[in-house]
Amino acid sequence: MEISALADDGGFQGEYLTQVTLAGGCTRISPLRGAQQQPSEVAWPTFAFTVWWDTFSNATTAFAGQCFVDASGREMLSTMWLLREAVGS
Repeated sequence: MEISALADDGGFQGEYLTQVTLAGGCTRISPLRGAQQQPSEVAWPTFAFTVWWDTFSNATTAFAGQCFVDASGREMLSTMWLLREAVGS
């Protein structure tokens, strides 16, 4: 996942790179957009973003999570996600 710098309003955008596709082993890039609490407001900000898998699927995934920094200073994003694919009814 590659994201832009956090905007003043907490918004961000970027690209999600994955090899988990039906198309085989090549990496696919899909657009993402999201928002995060400002780090100045809370020590461990929460965030959410969506990924539209437009390059290989008619699906969208919504992620929600929280940012953490461990004792060694390593940043980690802990998330839960929900994938939804379009269906006829």
